[in-house]
Amino acid sequence: MKKILFLLLISIGCVNAQPRFSMMTQKLQNLASPLPEAQTIDSTRLVVLYRHTYPVDNFKDGFKQIEDVIKLQVGREVCKSFSNNLYLMDRNMTYGERNKVPFSMDRIPYTIFTNYPSGKLTVENRIPNSRMLQGSMQVVTYSEPIPQIEWNITEQRDSVAEYSCQVAECHFRGRDWKVWYTSELPSAFSVWLFSGLPGLILKAKDLSGDYSFEATQILNKCEPIEFFDWGQIEMKRSKWRGLEKKMYDNPANYFSMNREIKIMNMETRKEISFEEWVVRYNPIEKM
Repeated sequence: MKKILFLLLISIGCVNAQPRFSMMTQKLQNLASPLPEAQTIDSTRLVVLYRHTYPVDNFKDGFKQIEDVIKLQVGREVCKSFSNNLYLMDRNMTYGERNKVPFSMDRIPYTIFTNYPSGKLTVENRIPNSRMLQGSMQVVTYSEPIPQIEWNITEQRDSVAEYSCQVAECHFRGRDWKVWYTSELPSAFSVWLFSGLPGLILKAKDLSGDYSFEATQILNKCEPIEFFDWGQIEMKRSKWRGLEKKMYDNPANYFSMNREIKIMNMETRKEISFEEWVVRYNPIEKM
């Protein structure tokens, strides 16, 4: 079954899957999906919402900065980071809720479980457009040991969200990061892939200016940390990284068996050829 699913992933289409539309935009769309069944793997002792800024292709001359809300669930054993906006959109679709979420096709598509299983990260990546083309969301997952980040803890101090913070710096996966962490909220695990400091990271910025996280709400609340059964396709991190890059460099490969699909230029609203269809790629992990 996994082999069959993987082949579907490579082509994002199959002989029996008929496209339901004739035109789609250049953008790789991360939209809502009905939530599958879930198991509760932990419960929170703290919930933090972060304003997350990141670059997306402006389909003109480079990138534009946009925002999402990342929710960090800090459990007793496990931490989970994910797009809260995308999750609320999922809930609206699944349960008929009326959560107010600004519409965007650029929500963060990954979910990160830290220390699940113990000592490892589990990273899930939704495949853009897959629900529209396949009828259901395709999700790729991989696991790796929790990264051992070499932190340089400085003497600099500041305040973030009314918490006293100390500044630390690191070079991690191709980017130089400056973070603000607080020992008032002890947690070895933090938002995204960050870990290894003696306190929760409340602010982080990539020194190139491409990416940032900043806590806007810190809540002492208990809620379930859920692991959804998406029928995840498992692969190694290195394979996923290569596949993701190809997806941006040549998106048309993912529609090779759905020739009726047409691609619309985001600016002119006119059709473009598959050969013209490229999405600029500036990932948070450069290596």
